[in-house]
Amino acid sequence: MSIFDELQASLQEAVKIKQGNNEANRITRHAVPDVKAIRDKQ
Repeated sequence: MSIFDELQASLQEAVKIKQGNNEANRITRHAVPDVKAIRDKQ
């Protein structure tokens, strides 16, 4: 499978997930840092 085929398959899966036809295998969440607190420390 070429890189193009892998990207195309990945995008098709993303579209299906967005449309609600598939469930995501994993969900990654990142905490948003408190920028004001970080600046106040300096």
